[in-house]
Amino acid sequence: MLDTVRIITKEFELRENNKFQVRTIIDLSTGELLSEKVFCNEPHFNVDIRPDDTLYLKTSLPKLIYGSSLYEIKEQDLERCVDAIERKLDYTGVTIDKSAVSESELSRVDFCRNLKVEHNLMDYIVLLSKYRISRRDKLEYKKETVAFHNGSQDLVFYNKLRETKQDKSIEQEIRDMLKGQQENILRIESRLKGKRVVDRELKRIDKKFNNVFSFELCKNRLIGEMDKLTNNDDSTQLELNFQENSNLLTHIKSKKERNIFLEFLSIKGLDRFLIEFQYDFQMIKEFLELHFKKRQVYTILQYLKEKQELLLKPEQRALLDEIRQKIQLAA
Repeated sequence: MLDTVRIITKEFELRENNKFQVRTIIDLSTGELLSEKVFCNEPHFNVDIRPDDTLYLKTSLPKLIYGSSLYEIKEQDLERCVDAIERKLDYTGVTIDKSAVSESELSRVDFCRNLKVEHNLMDYIVLLSKYRISRRDKLEYKKETVAFHNGSQDLVFYNKLRETKQDKSIEQEIRDMLKGQQENILRIESRLKGKRVVDRELKRIDKKFNNVFSFELCKNRLIGEMDKLTNNDDSTQLELNFQENSNLLTHIKSKKERNIFLEFLSIKGLDRFLIEFQYDFQMIKEFLELHFKKRQVYTILQYLKEKQELLLKPEQRALLDEIRQKIQLAA
């Protein structure tokens, strides 16, 4: 449900006997204090106190409670998480009430699910890598991970069991338990990385820790992200795709006289082209008519319709449906 969160509060006291460190940066030429950081880093638990006496706490809730994010946080774990945070803060030298923890504001929240899938994990990763999200279309595809991200939001899919086995911060006992197990857990994470984006994306609720601790909120967020990814329903992005493709095709026509569209597809990729146009052949027809004669448009459309059957097969659509269905099931 939730993984990493960063909570913010001013409702705390720092005891004299504490585990915090102070790091200062001084201009050696003038002796001027440029910056000062008061912080305490514990496993899966990082705290810093800003100059305005605001405490920022970042922690992975599953790792804090269960020792690994292989195990999902549930709605009924709220009080357990609040107690664990209070105890850890007390250990570092911070006194805080439970109410101050549960009612803290958030400057980061990661919604997540571990989905036990029915087919080879790479089938899902490869399929998801064919898509894109408007304004978040920087794609990384390595080590069985596909990520769509910008400076404030991420949508990530990866092989959870492999990541857990390789995570040296996880207890060896957990990694030993996973040896030989089939790698069939698809991890999906939607990360909101900043108070402004948290406030914007979760605008319909009070952005307090206890209010965000909701399976329904997590489910709706992940389904919404899946829809953005696979439906590509952003009209601005469609207009951008239309113009980008038109520019590329115009450039190829200026260099070649024959096999122009095949050259275009060799650069663009057939699957990417169809996805960007949402498999809407009326829209594709309008695009082609800007560049080709009527007979050529007809021939190209027939070619594309034949090839479409080889791309997103029924079983691939079933993979997307499976992901959506399992997101909606309580952990």
